[in-house]
This record gives sequence, structure tokens and C-alpha cells, in this order.
Amino acid sequence: MQELGALDVIGYSHATAYGVSADGSVVVGRAAQNPQPRFGEQPPWRAFVWRESTGQMQDLGTLGGAWSAAASVSADGRYVAGYAWDISGRRRPTVWDLAHGHLTDLGTLGGSQGEAYDISADARFIAGYTWIDDSPEVRAFLWDAVTGQMRNLGTLGGWSVAYGVSIDGRVVVGWSQRVPGGSWVAFWWDADNGQMRDLGTFGGSTSLARSVSQDGRYAVGFAEASNGQQRAFRYSPQAGVLEDLNQTYASLLSNGSLLTMATDISADGRYIVGEGYNAATERTEAFLLDTAALGAFRILKVTPGNGRLTIEWEARSGAKYQLQAADAVSGPWRDVGPEIIASGPTASYTDDASSVRQRFYRVVAR
Repeated sequence: MQELGALDVIGYSHATAYGVSADGSVVVGRAAQNPQPRFGEQPPWRAFVWRESTGQMQDLGTLGGAWSAAASVSADGRYVAGYAWDISGRRRPTVWDLAHGHLTDLGTLGGSQGEAYDISADARFIAGYTWIDDSPEVRAFLWDAVTGQMRNLGTLGGWSVAYGVSIDGRVVVGWSQRVPGGSWVAFWWDADNGQMRDLGTFGGSTSLARSVSQDGRYAVGFAEASNGQQRAFRYSPQAGVLEDLNQTYASLLSNGSLLTMATDISADGRYIVGEGYNAATERTEAFLLDTAALGAFRILKVTPGNGRLTIEWEARSGAKYQLQAADAVSGPWRDVGPEIIASGPTASYTDDASSVRQRFYRVVAR
């Protein structure tokens, strides 16, 4: 772990990082004063960019007000999404163009304030929330740099906030209230139908989808269990339900340890980061989960037809897999077809099963 230092402004001794470029050379976040003054007295935080080339933090400035914060950065480290106060003291969703040294107010959905939380890898799409009037009732938005337009993503019934967007802008995740003033639950918004999907919980009242992979295949976040315990999840439309990472990767956790929240996922969906409780140290700690470390993956789709069966599964590009079959679930298992070398995030094989009454299948990573 490398310390990034502090903003070179008198009194700014604290800093929090929220976003990193694809190659790790650019980090963005916000720098704060200590002790923090009351709101309005003087700026308690400012958006910063840290560059590996200089090893220094740079103040990104504001829209004329005192405060700003950077939440996400594009893959090439050129564009930064966040929010900044204008001269009237209104918090506005903002994008910084680091190459040209200027920032742009993205506007709102009709209200006076809002915040941007994520930017797609190519910087075309930005997601966040704004007030829809001066109530302040808030709605999740998707902003498109090509059209310069902001889209209202709707709600599950109450307010809504977007936290993650895929590279093509077709998937946005976040959370929304089912009813005004009610509990917040994770949502998955899909451009194909323009609707929010309620992702539910693990039996509790609250959940949050914090990030989505750039290819739009997975979302991660946390969901509350019936006992009030917070548990990290992964979600994909193919599975259709929240996956408890504590169950899937139980073999990686010591007794009593718990992954409580997943905060981000890599572009290809392989790596997940977040925080959890480490029973061995009795501390809350950051975690990095390599979902392919143990060859763990899932069957995504089984498609029968005309005496044939096509099986599709999660894969890691370049990894080798073998489809196997047996007449009974206890085996013996035999290879079906050649070894498959995945060329992308999924792999598949079609088996001619017309001559058998019953067959069990499994996929083995090699």
C-alpha cells in the first residue's frame, strides 16, 4: 500500500481516494481539513488528482464555490467525474477535463443540485443523481457526452441514486426507495427496457449496488440479511438473484470472517474489492478477491434443442476448460469434446445428447 500524501494547501491534512485509472497512474478523490469546520465557514474538502509521474496531489478547483469532490476517473486518466459548488453555493454534478484544465457543469433534471459518482471507461457516460425540483426529491441520472443530455432513470417508487455505469451506458446500478421515505434497495437499470429492476436483499431491509463491471455483466455491493448483518454480493442478470460472496468463496475465509461490502469490480468482472471483518485480527479491513483464483465460476446458460445441448459458462480469457458428462451425479465422469480455450469472458460447448435419456454435466477448469 502506497501513501499518496496530502494536498499542498495549508490545513489540508486528510485525503480519501475514490477512483483510479486503468494503469494505476492517476488517482482521484477529495482532500479535507482537520479539524473540519462547520459547513459554510471555509472549504472542508476539495477535489484532487494524484499523478504517479509527479507523486503530487493537485487541487482540481470548483465552479466558483468553496467545495468540490472527485468520485471517479476514466480509464485513460483524462476525465474526472464528481461534484463542485458554484458561486451560489449549489452542489452541481461536474466533469473535469484534465488535459485542457477545465471543468463542466453537467446540469440537472430540473432541480438546483446534484452529484456525479461514476464515469465510464471511455468517458462518454456519467451517472449520479440530481434534484428533480427544489423539494429536494432526487432521481438517478445518466449523462451522455455525445448528446450532452441527461436522462432521468426513474425510481422503484421513492428516491433513486446511481453509483455505477457500464462502458456502453446500457447498464446503470445504484439504489432506490421502494416507497417515498422507505428503505433503500439495490437496482439494476437496463437501457433495453428502460426500467429499474429491484435486486432485493438477503432477507433484511436494505441493499446497495455500488459498482458494475465495464462490460455490464456483473454488479457488486452489499445486502442486509434477516439478522441485520451486512453481506457483500455479486449480481448478474443471468443468475437473476443476489449471490452472497461469503457463501461462494467460503473456503477463502477464516472462521468468523465476513465480507461485508463490495465497493468495486474490475472491467472484466474477475476482481472484486471492498471491506470486511477479519476475525484473525479482529479488524475491519480492505479485501481484494480474485474470483478465478480457485477456478471458481458459474454455468450461465443451458440451451436444449433438436437433440443437442449447449452449455455456456463464465470464463477467463486464455484459460482452459473441459466439459465432462456422467450417467449419474456420482460419476464416473468422462470428457465431452475437446478442451476449450476461452477467448473472452464466457465459453460454451454444444453436445449431441440425442441418444441418451439422462445425462449430468460439469465444467472443469484446467
